[in-house]
Amino acid sequence: MERTKLIDKIQKLLALAKSPNENEAASAAEKVQALLAEHNLSMSEIKDPTKQEETDENIIEVNGRKTIPIWMHMLMDGICRANYVYCLRGTTKEQYFALIGRPGNVIACKTLFNYLKEVIERECKSQMKAAKAEPGNQYTSWRSWADSFRKGMTNRISQRLNDRRKELESVDSLNEPIGSALVRKSMGAIMTQENEDFISNQGIRPKTTKVNTSSRSGWQHGKAAGDRTALGGQIGGTSRKRMAGV
Repeated sequence: MERTKLIDKIQKLLALAKSPNENEAASAAEKVQALLAEHNLSMSEIKDPTKQEETDENIIEVNGRKTIPIWMHMLMDGICRANYVYCLRGTTKEQYFALIGRPGNVIACKTLFNYLKEVIERECKSQMKAAKAEPGNQYTSWRSWADSFRKGMTNRISQRLNDRRKELESVDSLNEPIGSALVRKSMGAIMTQENEDFISNQGIRPKTTKVNTSSRSGWQHGKAAGDRTALGGQIGGTSRKRMAGV
């Protein structure tokens, strides 16, 4: 496919990935990942897939927020781990995420993050409205409930993404030659090492974020919603045929 037409097709799919229809958005995000993985393409140019760098394409700004909420940190971290990308948090006037990894994997993370954060917000509003109508909930701190819901839903989605990556790397789970699964697992290790080397060379010291929840009900409702969320057939930065960068 001609490069110009390919980029145009990916841009249209990225627009569809923002659709309020979860199935349509998930399907579009899946196709974007497949094309990026197949062609090792970024949105502006074809880059060296082994070159790690921080550019404008690697920056995600969460508009309208001086401080990014913990659940968004959890979400981005889970997505990045599943796609062999390293996530850093930066601060200028506002906080932002800086993603380190191969171009196709970085774009996949951005697409999935933008899709899932909207899904989580919609689910939170919908489920909180239903929970308020349940008997005995009139004295609940709904701000705490909503915060715990988002964290619970994010936690479950991250678990599913990680499980899917492990499944794709597992020889037993794939109906294909053993060599293909071993190559996939090997490439995952290579990309992880590339990111760690880049972070080390830049002198960056990773920090961990502590997660607290104050509403068991909100957390459990969120976990259940995370189980229902459409993630598409291609997650974890890979497909059964090809891994980004291979």
